[in-house]
Amino acid sequence: MAKTVNINSLIEYVNYLEKECKAEDILFRGQPRDDQSLIPRIARIKPKETILRSERKMLQEFKRQAIPHLEITPENDWEWLALAQHHGMSTRLLDWTKNPLAALWFAVREPRVKRIDGVVWAFEVRETDRIGDTSRSPLQQNVTRVYQPNNITARIAAQQGWFTVHGYSKKTKWFVPLEKNARYQTRLTKMRINQKFFPEIRFHLDRCGFNDASMFPDLGGLCRHAQWLHSFLKDEPENLAKKAKKVLRNY
Repeated sequence: MAKTVNINSLIEYVNYLEKECKAEDILFRGQPRDDQSLIPRIARIKPKETILRSERKMLQEFKRQAIPHLEITPENDWEWLALAQHHGMSTRLLDWTKNPLAALWFAVREPRVKRIDGVVWAFEVRETDRIGDTSRSPLQQNVTRVYQPNNITARIAAQQGWFTVHGYSKKTKWFVPLEKNARYQTRLTKMRINQKFFPEIRFHLDRCGFNDASMFPDLGGLCRHAQWLHSFLKDEPENLAKKAKKVLRNY
């Protein structure tokens, strides 16, 4: 079972990372709700056919129509799937990052849901977990592994993106959540982010360069960041800057 720790500020988060996250390869994933499972989006849709058949047809359709919109053509199905994932298609990939501050930003970027904390997962990766041979299609993957994509999009590069590639279980006929995978669950740490402090953490992360514009380096990200700079999200008080600076003085 994954270890759980509670985090109330950016400083607490950084201190915990410095003290406890010392393994050579650690991936991080931020989620706005601590009750969300570590399972890819394709496991959350309602397919019209079997999930594997729908998955294959979705990727085929994406590959058929995407080429006019691309500057670089993916070299294999791994890159095609990574590209589709980062443009919103539900795939068997689950996003992770090497950057713990990027993961924290994804946990707190949206207005908090009342009484529901966010979470950053830390996942200690071993060399044997990683995909070495990409000649076999990811759609044939029956065991969950870790995939480091090439930087085929600016978004993957900005987010220092990695993926877990979730294997399809023939026994359950579904995808296994990472926190329930016996191979990995003891190497997971759950950092619960207190929802009361989302606004202050969001403010401090922006000052460290983590915001919509940096994490989504396109016009959409720029527009969202510009709006945030000049308005308040529904969980942000008008004296947010003053409150956030007060948090720093308490340490």
